[in-house]
Amino acid sequence: MALQTIANKFMARFAGLERAHGTYDLGAGTRADAKNKLNGKALTKLEPVTVALWDAHLAGEKGLGIIPIRDDASCLFGAIDIDVYDNFDMPALEAKCLALKLPLVPCRTKSGGAHLYLFAAEPLAAAEVRGTLVEWAAALGYPKVEVFPKQVAMASANDVGNWINMPYFGGERTTRYAIQNGKAIGTEAFLRLCADRVVTRDGLKSITVTAPLGLEDGPPCLQFLAREGFGEGGRNNALFNLGVYCRIRSNGDGAWLQGGETWELAAHKMNEQYMSPPLNKREVKEVLSSLRRKNYFYLCNQPPISSCCNKDLCRQRRYGVGNGHGDVDPGAAGFQLDNPRRVLTEPVTWIVTINALDLELTTEELMDQRLFRKKAIEKLKLALPSLKAKSWQPLVEKIVHEAQDVQAPSDAGPEGRLIIMLEDFCTNHAEAKAKDELLLGRPWTEEGRTHFRGKDFMRYLDQHHFRDMKERAVWAVLRRHSGEHSEFKIKGKTLTCWSVPMFDRQTEDFDKVRVSAEEF
Repeated sequence: MALQTIANKFMARFAGLERAHGTYDLGAGTRADAKNKLNGKALTKLEPVTVALWDAHLAGEKGLGIIPIRDDASCLFGAIDIDVYDNFDMPALEAKCLALKLPLVPCRTKSGGAHLYLFAAEPLAAAEVRGTLVEWAAALGYPKVEVFPKQVAMASANDVGNWINMPYFGGERTTRYAIQNGKAIGTEAFLRLCADRVVTRDGLKSITVTAPLGLEDGPPCLQFLAREGFGEGGRNNALFNLGVYCRIRSNGDGAWLQGGETWELAAHKMNEQYMSPPLNKREVKEVLSSLRRKNYFYLCNQPPISSCCNKDLCRQRRYGVGNGHGDVDPGAAGFQLDNPRRVLTEPVTWIVTINALDLELTTEELMDQRLFRKKAIEKLKLALPSLKAKSWQPLVEKIVHEAQDVQAPSDAGPEGRLIIMLEDFCTNHAEAKAKDELLLGRPWTEEGRTHFRGKDFMRYLDQHHFRDMKERAVWAVLRRHSGEHSEFKIKGKTLTCWSVPMFDRQTEDFDKVRVSAEEF
Protein backbone atom coordinates (compact mmCIF):
# COMPACT_ATOMS: atom_id res chain seq x y z
CA MET A 1 0.00 0.00 0.00
CA ALA A 2 1.43 3.40 -1.00
CA LEU A 3 2.19 5.99 1.69
CA GLN A 4 -0.26 8.43 0.13
CA THR A 5 -3.05 5.87 0.32
CA ILE A 6 -2.23 5.11 3.94
CA ALA A 7 -2.22 8.83 4.76
CA ASN A 8 -5.68 9.22 3.24
CA LYS A 9 -6.98 6.25 5.19
CA PHE A 10 -5.54 7.56 8.47
CA MET A 11 -7.07 10.97 7.78
CA ALA A 12 -10.50 9.39 7.19
CA ARG A 13 -10.26 7.16 10.27
CA PHE A 14 -9.25 10.04 12.57
CA ALA A 15 -11.72 12.57 11.16
CA GLY A 16 -12.03 15.27 13.80
CA LEU A 17 -12.12 19.07 13.80
CA GLU A 18 -11.07 20.16 10.31
CA ARG A 19 -10.09 23.80 10.95
CA ALA A 20 -7.29 23.19 13.46
CA HIS A 21 -4.71 20.63 14.54
CA GLY A 22 -1.88 20.15 16.99
CA THR A 23 1.85 19.73 16.58
CA TYR A 24 4.31 18.32 19.06
CA ASP A 25 7.97 18.85 18.37
CA LEU A 26 10.28 16.73 20.53
CA GLY A 27 13.36 18.25 18.92
CA ALA A 28 16.96 17.50 19.68
CA GLY A 29 17.90 17.07 23.30
CA THR A 30 14.34 16.50 24.54
CA ARG A 31 14.38 15.00 28.01
CA ALA A 32 11.88 13.01 30.01
CA ASP A 33 10.35 14.53 33.15
CA ALA A 34 10.21 12.97 36.63
CA LYS A 35 7.42 10.64 35.45
CA ASN A 36 9.49 9.59 32.40
CA LYS A 37 7.17 11.57 30.09
CA LEU A 38 8.84 13.19 27.09
CA ASN A 39 8.23 16.93 27.08
CA GLY A 40 8.51 18.86 23.84
CA LYS A 41 6.94 21.97 22.38
CA ALA A 42 3.18 21.70 21.80
CA LEU A 43 1.20 24.18 19.72
CA THR A 44 -2.35 24.31 18.41
CA LYS A 45 -2.45 25.65 14.85
CA LEU A 46 -5.55 27.17 13.24
CA GLU A 47 -4.87 25.46 9.94
CA PRO A 48 -6.87 22.71 8.19
CA VAL A 49 -5.95 19.06 8.58
CA THR A 50 -4.50 17.89 5.25
CA VAL A 51 -3.11 14.74 3.68
CA ALA A 52 0.26 16.50 3.54
CA LEU A 53 0.24 16.78 7.35
CA TRP A 54 -0.52 13.07 7.63
CA ASP A 55 2.26 12.31 5.11
CA ALA A 56 4.73 14.23 7.28
CA HIS A 57 3.49 12.45 10.41
CA LEU A 58 3.76 8.96 8.93
CA ALA A 59 7.18 9.82 7.53
CA GLY A 60 8.37 10.82 11.01
CA GLU A 61 9.01 14.45 9.98
CA LYS A 62 6.48 16.32 12.13
CA GLY A 63 4.06 14.95 14.72
CA LEU A 64 0.34 15.51 14.25
CA GLY A 65 -2.41 15.92 16.84
CA ILE A 66 -6.11 15.65 15.97
CA ILE A 67 -9.02 17.24 17.88
CA PRO A 68 -11.83 14.64 18.22
CA ILE A 69 -14.70 17.06 18.92
CA ARG A 70 -16.12 18.87 15.89
CA ASP A 71 -17.92 22.21 15.63
CA ASP A 72 -21.33 20.51 15.86
CA ALA A 73 -20.29 18.84 19.16
CA SER A 74 -20.05 15.41 17.53
CA CYS A 75 -17.25 12.84 17.34
CA LEU A 76 -16.22 9.99 15.07
CA PHE A 77 -13.55 8.82 17.49
CA GLY A 78 -12.50 9.20 21.11
CA ALA A 79 -9.73 7.89 23.32
CA ILE A 80 -8.69 6.98 26.85
CA ASP A 81 -5.21 8.34 27.58
CA ILE A 82 -3.33 6.26 30.18
CA ASP A 83 -0.24 8.11 31.39
CA VAL A 84 1.69 5.21 32.88
CA TYR A 85 5.20 5.15 31.49
CA ASP A 86 7.43 2.74 33.36
CA ASN A 87 7.29 -0.84 32.03
CA PHE A 88 3.62 -0.54 31.12
CA ASP A 89 2.08 -3.91 30.27
CA MET A 90 0.26 -3.35 26.97
CA PRO A 91 -0.71 -7.03 26.42
CA ALA A 92 -2.32 -7.13 29.88
CA LEU A 93 -4.30 -4.00 29.04
CA GLU A 94 -5.45 -5.53 25.76
CA ALA A 95 -6.53 -8.68 27.61
CA LYS A 96 -8.53 -6.62 30.10
CA CYS A 97 -10.34 -4.79 27.26
CA LEU A 98 -11.19 -8.10 25.59
CA ALA A 99 -12.39 -9.59 28.88
CA LEU A 100 -14.81 -6.68 29.34
CA LYS A 101 -15.79 -6.91 25.62
CA LEU A 102 -14.83 -3.30 24.98
CA PRO A 103 -14.24 -2.48 21.26
CA LEU A 104 -11.10 -0.45 21.93
CA VAL A 105 -7.89 -0.34 19.89
CA PRO A 106 -4.83 -0.11 22.20
CA CYS A 107 -1.84 1.91 20.98
CA ARG A 108 1.48 2.66 22.65
CA THR A 109 2.12 6.39 23.15
CA LYS A 110 5.30 8.37 22.50
CA SER A 111 6.31 8.09 26.18
CA GLY A 112 5.34 4.46 26.70
CA GLY A 113 1.78 4.86 28.01
CA ALA A 114 -1.37 3.85 26.15
CA HIS A 115 -4.15 5.36 24.06
CA LEU A 116 -7.31 3.28 23.83
CA TYR A 117 -9.21 4.39 20.72
CA LEU A 118 -12.94 4.09 20.11
CA PHE A 119 -14.17 4.49 16.51
CA ALA A 120 -17.78 5.21 15.54
CA ALA A 121 -19.53 4.34 12.30
CA GLU A 122 -21.52 7.59 12.45
CA PRO A 123 -21.13 10.95 14.21
CA LEU A 124 -22.04 10.61 17.88
CA ALA A 125 -22.63 13.34 20.44
CA ALA A 126 -19.37 14.26 22.15
CA ALA A 127 -21.14 13.97 25.51
CA GLU A 128 -22.11 10.36 24.69
CA VAL A 129 -18.60 9.39 23.58
CA ARG A 130 -16.96 11.05 26.56
CA GLY A 131 -19.45 9.61 29.07
CA THR A 132 -18.97 6.10 27.67
CA LEU A 133 -15.18 6.29 27.77
CA VAL A 134 -15.18 7.68 31.33
CA GLU A 135 -17.24 4.65 32.40
CA TRP A 136 -14.94 2.24 30.57
CA ALA A 137 -11.81 3.85 32.00
CA ALA A 138 -13.16 3.33 35.52
CA ALA A 139 -14.05 -0.28 34.75
CA LEU A 140 -10.51 -0.90 33.48
CA GLY A 141 -9.08 0.50 36.69
CA TYR A 142 -7.95 3.89 35.38
CA PRO A 143 -10.57 6.31 36.71
CA LYS A 144 -8.24 9.34 36.89
CA VAL A 145 -6.93 9.29 33.32
CA GLU A 146 -7.69 11.84 30.59
CA VAL A 147 -10.50 11.11 28.18
CA PHE A 148 -10.86 12.60 24.69
CA PRO A 149 -12.92 14.53 23.80
CA LYS A 150 -12.14 16.54 26.91
CA GLN A 151 -15.23 18.73 26.47
CA VAL A 152 -18.80 18.20 25.26
CA ALA A 153 -19.13 21.49 23.31
CA MET A 154 -17.05 24.44 22.13
CA ALA A 155 -17.08 27.59 24.29
CA SER A 156 -16.89 30.04 21.36
CA ALA A 157 -15.52 30.54 17.87
CA ASN A 158 -12.07 30.91 19.46
CA ASP A 159 -12.29 27.45 21.03
CA VAL A 160 -10.76 24.46 19.29
CA GLY A 161 -10.93 21.87 22.06
CA ASN A 162 -7.94 19.64 22.85
CA TRP A 163 -5.92 17.45 20.52
CA ILE A 164 -4.40 14.03 21.02
CA ASN A 165 -1.13 12.83 19.49
CA MET A 166 -1.70 10.42 16.64
CA PRO A 167 -0.25 6.90 16.46
CA TYR A 168 2.29 5.64 13.91
CA PHE A 169 4.59 8.64 13.88
CA GLY A 170 7.31 7.35 11.56
CA GLY A 171 5.08 4.75 9.93
CA GLU A 172 6.41 1.21 10.10
CA ARG A 173 9.45 2.36 12.14
CA THR A 174 7.26 3.83 14.87
CA THR A 175 7.31 3.32 18.63
CA ARG A 176 3.64 4.42 18.68
CA TYR A 177 2.12 1.19 17.45
CA ALA A 178 -1.09 -0.70 18.10
CA ILE A 179 -1.05 -4.21 19.49
CA GLN A 180 -3.16 -7.20 18.51
CA ASN A 181 -2.93 -10.54 20.30
CA GLY A 182 -0.16 -9.07 22.45
CA LYS A 183 2.09 -8.10 19.51
CA ALA A 184 2.90 -4.86 17.70
CA ILE A 185 1.27 -4.47 14.27
CA GLY A 186 1.99 -2.31 11.23
CA THR A 187 -0.08 0.46 9.64
CA GLU A 188 -2.16 -1.74 7.33
CA ALA A 189 -3.02 -4.21 10.09
CA PHE A 190 -3.90 -1.28 12.35
CA LEU A 191 -6.34 0.13 9.80
CA ARG A 192 -7.98 -3.30 9.43
CA LEU A 193 -8.24 -3.66 13.23
CA CYS A 194 -9.88 -0.22 13.52
CA ALA A 195 -12.39 -1.13 10.80
CA ASP A 196 -13.22 -4.39 12.60
CA ARG A 197 -13.94 -2.59 15.89
CA VAL A 198 -16.02 0.32 14.57
CA VAL A 199 -19.30 0.60 16.50
CA THR A 200 -22.69 2.03 15.60
CA ARG A 201 -24.78 4.21 17.92
CA ASP A 202 -26.99 1.24 18.79
CA GLY A 203 -23.97 -1.00 19.21
CA LEU A 204 -22.39 1.43 21.66
CA LYS A 205 -25.58 1.62 23.73
CA SER A 206 -25.72 -2.18 23.93
CA ILE A 207 -22.28 -2.42 25.57
CA THR A 208 -22.55 -2.41 29.34
CA VAL A 209 -19.89 -2.91 31.93
CA THR A 210 -21.63 -5.02 34.56
CA ALA A 211 -21.24 -3.76 38.11
CA PRO A 212 -20.29 -6.32 40.77
CA LEU A 213 -23.43 -7.90 42.25
CA GLY A 214 -24.85 -5.70 44.98
CA LEU A 215 -23.00 -2.49 43.99
CA GLU A 216 -25.30 -1.29 41.22
CA ASP A 217 -25.23 2.50 40.61
CA GLY A 218 -22.58 2.89 43.30
CA PRO A 219 -19.25 4.75 43.28
CA PRO A 220 -16.99 3.57 40.42
CA CYS A 221 -14.05 3.20 42.84
CA LEU A 222 -15.91 0.58 44.89
CA GLN A 223 -17.07 -1.25 41.76
CA PHE A 224 -13.54 -1.49 40.41
CA LEU A 225 -11.98 -2.59 43.70
CA ALA A 226 -14.74 -5.14 44.27
CA ARG A 227 -14.12 -6.54 40.78
CA GLU A 228 -10.37 -6.77 41.41
CA GLY A 229 -10.70 -7.84 45.05
CA PHE A 230 -9.84 -5.78 48.16
CA GLY A 231 -6.40 -6.77 49.41
CA GLU A 232 -5.25 -6.77 53.04
CA GLY A 233 -4.13 -3.15 53.04
CA GLY A 234 -7.01 -0.78 53.83
CA ARG A 235 -9.67 -3.45 54.37
CA ASN A 236 -11.24 -1.60 57.32
CA ASN A 237 -11.68 1.58 55.25
CA ALA A 238 -12.91 -0.51 52.35
CA LEU A 239 -15.63 -2.10 54.49
CA PHE A 240 -16.49 1.32 55.92
CA ASN A 241 -17.17 2.61 52.38
CA LEU A 242 -19.12 -0.52 51.44
CA GLY A 243 -21.20 -0.04 54.59
CA VAL A 244 -21.90 3.60 53.61
CA TYR A 245 -23.13 2.36 50.21
CA CYS A 246 -25.38 -0.26 51.83
CA ARG A 247 -26.89 2.25 54.28
CA ILE A 248 -27.50 4.90 51.58
CA ARG A 249 -29.02 2.40 49.17
CA SER A 250 -31.26 0.78 51.81
CA ASN A 251 -32.66 4.22 52.72
CA GLY A 252 -33.48 4.99 49.11
CA ASP A 253 -34.37 1.53 47.80
CA GLY A 254 -34.80 -1.24 50.31
CA ALA A 255 -36.12 -3.66 47.69
CA TRP A 256 -32.61 -4.84 46.80
CA LEU A 257 -32.23 -6.38 50.28
CA GLN A 258 -33.17 -10.05 50.33
CA GLY A 259 -35.58 -11.77 52.73
CA GLY A 260 -35.91 -8.86 55.17
CA GLU A 261 -32.15 -8.51 55.68
CA THR A 262 -30.73 -5.20 56.93
CA TRP A 263 -28.05 -3.01 55.37
CA GLU A 264 -25.69 -4.28 58.10
CA LEU A 265 -26.20 -7.87 56.98
CA ALA A 266 -25.66 -6.82 53.36
CA ALA A 267 -22.32 -5.26 54.42
CA HIS A 268 -21.42 -8.54 56.21
CA LYS A 269 -22.01 -10.41 52.94
CA MET A 270 -19.80 -7.95 51.00
CA ASN A 271 -17.03 -8.51 53.51
CA GLU A 272 -17.15 -12.24 52.78
CA GLN A 273 -17.52 -11.72 49.04
CA TYR A 274 -14.99 -9.01 48.27
CA MET A 275 -12.33 -8.99 51.03
CA SER A 276 -9.26 -11.13 50.58
CA PRO A 277 -9.11 -12.41 53.28
CA PRO A 278 -12.37 -11.23 54.95
CA LEU A 279 -12.19 -9.16 58.14
CA ASN A 280 -13.02 -11.07 61.33
CA LYS A 281 -16.40 -10.61 63.01
CA ARG A 282 -15.01 -8.28 65.70
CA GLU A 283 -13.53 -5.89 63.12
CA VAL A 284 -16.75 -5.92 61.11
CA LYS A 285 -18.81 -5.15 64.23
CA GLU A 286 -16.58 -2.16 65.07
CA VAL A 287 -16.85 -0.68 61.58
CA LEU A 288 -20.64 -1.05 61.41
CA SER A 289 -21.11 0.29 64.95
CA SER A 290 -19.28 3.43 63.89
CA LEU A 291 -21.60 3.83 60.88
CA ARG A 292 -24.68 3.54 63.09
CA ARG A 293 -23.57 6.39 65.38
CA LYS A 294 -23.40 9.08 62.70
CA ASN A 295 -24.53 9.70 59.15
CA TYR A 296 -21.03 9.26 57.69
CA PHE A 297 -20.16 9.52 54.01
CA TYR A 298 -17.57 7.95 51.72
CA LEU A 299 -13.92 8.49 52.68
CA CYS A 300 -13.00 9.83 49.24
CA ASN A 301 -9.61 11.19 50.31
CA GLN A 302 -8.41 8.03 52.03
CA PRO A 303 -7.13 4.70 50.66
CA PRO A 304 -8.05 2.38 49.17
CA ILE A 305 -10.66 4.35 47.19
CA SER A 306 -8.60 7.57 46.91
CA SER A 307 -6.30 5.89 44.40
CA CYS A 308 -9.11 5.18 41.96
CA CYS A 309 -11.50 8.07 42.61
CA ASN A 310 -13.47 9.58 39.74
CA LYS A 311 -15.66 12.34 41.19
CA ASP A 312 -16.97 13.40 37.77
CA LEU A 313 -18.44 9.95 37.12
CA CYS A 314 -19.37 9.35 40.76
CA ARG A 315 -21.60 12.44 40.79
CA GLN A 316 -23.72 10.79 38.09
CA ARG A 317 -24.36 7.67 40.18
CA ARG A 318 -27.53 7.42 42.25
CA TYR A 319 -25.58 6.29 45.30
CA GLY A 320 -22.44 8.28 44.55
CA VAL A 321 -21.19 11.64 45.84
CA GLY A 322 -23.10 14.88 45.54
CA ASN A 323 -26.62 13.51 46.00
CA GLY A 324 -27.35 14.83 49.47
CA HIS A 325 -26.57 11.62 51.31
CA GLY A 326 -25.32 12.74 54.70
CA ASP A 327 -22.11 14.53 55.63
CA VAL A 328 -20.02 14.80 52.49
CA ASP A 329 -16.29 14.35 52.78
CA PRO A 330 -14.73 17.72 51.82
CA GLY A 331 -12.75 16.04 49.10
CA ALA A 332 -15.92 14.81 47.42
CA ALA A 333 -17.26 18.29 46.77
CA GLY A 334 -15.79 20.94 44.48
CA PHE A 335 -15.18 20.84 40.77
CA GLN A 336 -12.82 19.42 38.18
CA LEU A 337 -10.87 22.11 36.31
CA ASP A 338 -8.35 21.18 33.63
CA ASN A 339 -7.25 21.57 29.96
CA PRO A 340 -6.13 25.22 30.20
CA ARG A 341 -5.48 26.94 26.87
CA ARG A 342 -4.11 30.40 26.08
CA VAL A 343 -5.54 31.80 22.84
CA LEU A 344 -3.01 34.29 21.48
CA THR A 345 -5.47 37.07 20.76
CA GLU A 346 -4.77 40.70 21.61
CA PRO A 347 -5.49 40.80 24.53
CA VAL A 348 -4.99 37.13 25.45
CA THR A 349 -8.04 34.88 25.94
CA TRP A 350 -8.02 31.91 28.35
CA ILE A 351 -10.12 28.76 28.02
CA VAL A 352 -10.46 26.15 30.80
CA THR A 353 -12.61 23.03 31.04
CA ILE A 354 -14.85 22.69 34.10
CA ASN A 355 -16.63 19.36 34.45
CA ALA A 356 -16.31 18.77 30.65
CA LEU A 357 -17.62 22.27 29.80
CA ASP A 358 -15.38 24.94 28.28
CA LEU A 359 -15.30 28.43 29.79
CA GLU A 360 -13.71 31.41 28.03
CA LEU A 361 -12.13 34.06 30.27
CA THR A 362 -10.23 37.31 30.15
CA THR A 363 -7.02 37.59 32.17
CA GLU A 364 -8.88 39.72 34.72
CA GLU A 365 -11.62 37.07 35.08
CA LEU A 366 -9.00 34.37 35.52
CA MET A 367 -7.19 36.23 38.30
CA ASP A 368 -10.32 37.31 40.22
CA GLN A 369 -12.19 34.39 41.83
CA ARG A 370 -15.42 36.42 42.12
CA LEU A 371 -15.41 37.23 38.39
CA PHE A 372 -14.43 33.62 37.56
CA ARG A 373 -17.39 32.19 39.51
CA LYS A 374 -19.75 34.83 38.04
CA LYS A 375 -18.71 33.84 34.50
CA ALA A 376 -19.22 30.14 35.29
CA ILE A 377 -22.77 30.84 36.50
CA GLU A 378 -23.64 32.99 33.49
CA LYS A 379 -22.12 30.82 30.76
CA LEU A 380 -22.19 27.27 32.15
CA LYS A 381 -24.93 27.42 34.81
CA LEU A 382 -22.36 26.11 37.30
CA ALA A 383 -22.33 27.50 40.85
CA LEU A 384 -18.74 26.84 41.87
CA PRO A 385 -17.81 26.71 45.57
CA SER A 386 -15.79 29.58 47.00
CA LEU A 387 -12.16 28.73 47.73
CA LYS A 388 -9.86 30.40 50.22
CA ALA A 389 -7.21 32.70 48.75
CA LYS A 390 -4.43 30.25 49.68
CA SER A 391 -6.19 27.60 47.55
CA TRP A 392 -7.22 29.87 44.68
CA GLN A 393 -3.79 31.35 43.93
CA PRO A 394 -2.05 27.98 43.34
CA LEU A 395 -4.96 27.01 41.07
CA VAL A 396 -4.44 30.12 38.91
CA GLU A 397 -0.68 29.53 38.83
CA LYS A 398 -1.25 25.94 37.70
CA ILE A 399 -3.54 27.12 34.88
CA VAL A 400 -1.00 29.67 33.66
CA HIS A 401 1.88 27.18 33.87
CA GLU A 402 0.08 24.33 32.09
CA ALA A 403 -1.84 26.34 29.49
CA GLN A 404 -1.28 25.19 25.92
CA ASP A 405 -0.86 27.99 23.36
CA VAL A 406 -3.45 28.24 20.59
CA GLN A 407 -2.94 30.38 17.50
CA ALA A 408 -5.42 33.23 17.37
CA PRO A 409 -7.88 33.40 14.47
CA SER A 410 -7.05 36.25 12.10
CA ASP A 411 -10.22 38.09 13.15
CA ALA A 412 -9.90 37.41 16.87
CA GLY A 413 -9.39 40.20 19.37
CA PRO A 414 -9.67 43.98 18.92
CA GLU A 415 -6.74 44.17 16.49
CA GLY A 416 -8.18 41.48 14.24
CA ARG A 417 -11.59 43.17 14.23
CA LEU A 418 -9.96 46.54 13.45
CA ILE A 419 -8.22 45.15 10.36
CA ILE A 420 -11.52 43.70 9.16
CA MET A 421 -13.13 47.13 9.62
CA LEU A 422 -10.23 48.73 7.73
CA GLU A 423 -10.67 46.34 4.82
CA ASP A 424 -14.39 47.05 4.73
CA PHE A 425 -13.75 50.81 4.80
CA CYS A 426 -11.24 50.58 1.95
CA THR A 427 -13.17 48.18 -0.32
CA ASN A 428 -16.90 48.42 0.43
CA HIS A 429 -17.14 52.09 1.45
CA ALA A 430 -17.88 54.63 -1.26
CA GLU A 431 -14.54 54.88 -3.07
CA ALA A 432 -13.12 58.03 -4.59
CA LYS A 433 -13.07 58.12 -8.39
CA ALA A 434 -10.56 60.95 -8.29
CA LYS A 435 -7.96 62.08 -5.80
CA ASP A 436 -9.96 65.24 -5.03
CA GLU A 437 -12.74 63.11 -3.49
CA LEU A 438 -10.49 62.44 -0.48
CA LEU A 439 -11.97 65.74 0.74
CA LEU A 440 -15.38 64.03 0.70
CA GLY A 441 -14.18 61.34 3.12
CA ARG A 442 -13.71 58.65 0.48
CA PRO A 443 -10.64 56.33 0.23
CA TRP A 444 -8.52 56.74 -2.91
CA THR A 445 -6.47 53.87 -4.40
CA GLU A 446 -3.52 54.19 -6.76
CA GLU A 447 -0.32 52.27 -7.43
CA GLY A 448 -1.19 49.46 -5.01
CA ARG A 449 -1.99 51.58 -1.93
CA THR A 450 -5.22 52.98 -0.53
CA HIS A 451 -5.15 56.51 0.92
CA PHE A 452 -7.64 58.06 3.37
CA ARG A 453 -7.89 60.77 5.98
CA GLY A 454 -7.49 59.58 9.53
CA LYS A 455 -10.55 61.46 10.78
CA ASP A 456 -12.73 59.81 8.10
CA PHE A 457 -11.66 56.33 9.19
CA MET A 458 -12.23 57.16 12.87
CA ARG A 459 -15.70 58.48 12.00
CA TYR A 460 -16.39 55.19 10.15
CA LEU A 461 -15.31 53.17 13.21
CA ASP A 462 -17.58 55.22 15.45
CA GLN A 463 -20.55 54.80 13.10
CA HIS A 464 -20.04 51.03 13.25
CA HIS A 465 -19.78 51.04 17.06
CA PHE A 466 -16.13 49.99 17.19
CA ARG A 467 -14.89 51.34 20.48
CA ASP A 468 -12.38 48.66 21.45
CA MET A 469 -9.38 50.95 20.94
CA LYS A 470 -8.47 54.55 21.51
CA GLU A 471 -7.29 56.59 18.52
CA ARG A 472 -3.59 56.30 19.38
CA ALA A 473 -3.87 52.50 19.52
CA VAL A 474 -5.63 52.47 16.12
CA TRP A 475 -2.70 54.25 14.47
CA ALA A 476 -0.23 51.89 16.15
CA VAL A 477 -2.06 48.91 14.63
CA LEU A 478 -2.01 50.52 11.18
CA ARG A 479 1.76 51.00 11.42
CA ARG A 480 2.17 47.29 12.26
CA HIS A 481 0.21 46.53 9.10
CA SER A 482 2.42 48.60 6.77
CA GLY A 483 0.47 51.84 7.28
CA GLU A 484 2.28 55.02 6.21
CA HIS A 485 1.63 58.75 6.10
CA SER A 486 1.08 60.33 2.69
CA GLU A 487 0.58 63.89 1.49
CA PHE A 488 -1.38 65.30 -1.43
CA LYS A 489 -1.73 68.79 -2.86
CA ILE A 490 -5.44 69.22 -3.53
CA LYS A 491 -6.85 72.57 -4.67
CA GLY A 492 -3.86 74.42 -3.28
CA LYS A 493 -4.13 72.70 0.10
CA THR A 494 -1.72 70.10 1.53
CA LEU A 495 -3.69 67.07 2.71
CA THR A 496 -2.09 64.63 5.18
CA CYS A 497 -3.46 61.08 4.86
CA TRP A 498 -2.82 57.52 5.85
CA SER A 499 -2.09 54.83 3.28
CA VAL A 500 -2.17 51.03 3.53
CA PRO A 501 -1.47 48.27 0.99
CA MET A 502 -4.46 47.78 -1.29
CA PHE A 503 -6.80 44.96 -0.21
CA ASP A 504 -7.87 42.27 -2.67
CA ARG A 505 -11.23 42.91 -4.28
CA GLN A 506 -13.87 40.50 -5.49
CA THR A 507 -13.61 40.41 -9.27
CA GLU A 508 -16.21 37.74 -10.10
CA ASP A 509 -19.96 37.77 -9.52
CA PHE A 510 -21.66 35.00 -7.55
CA ASP A 511 -23.42 32.38 -9.63
CA LYS A 512 -27.09 33.20 -9.92
CA VAL A 513 -29.42 30.57 -8.47
CA ARG A 514 -32.91 30.36 -9.87
CA VAL A 515 -35.60 29.30 -7.43
CA SER A 516 -39.05 28.37 -8.65
CA ALA A 517 -42.18 29.42 -6.81
CA GLU A 518 -42.91 25.78 -6.02
CA GLU A 519 -39.77 25.59 -3.88
CA PHE A 520 -41.07 28.15 -1.39
